[in-house]
Amino acid sequence: MNINHVDNFSLDIEGAEIEVLYTIPFDFITIDVFRIEYVVS
Repeated sequence: MNINHVDNFSLDIEGAEIEVLYTIPFDFITIDVFRIEYVVS
């Protein structure tokens, strides 16, 4: 999709948030705002 900038990134997937964050290529993309729901049980 050739996207290199995200204004708002919202992530709430019930337990796999960390795994998804590891897949983001931060050397190629900039993200202004993160909203992540993460619960430690």
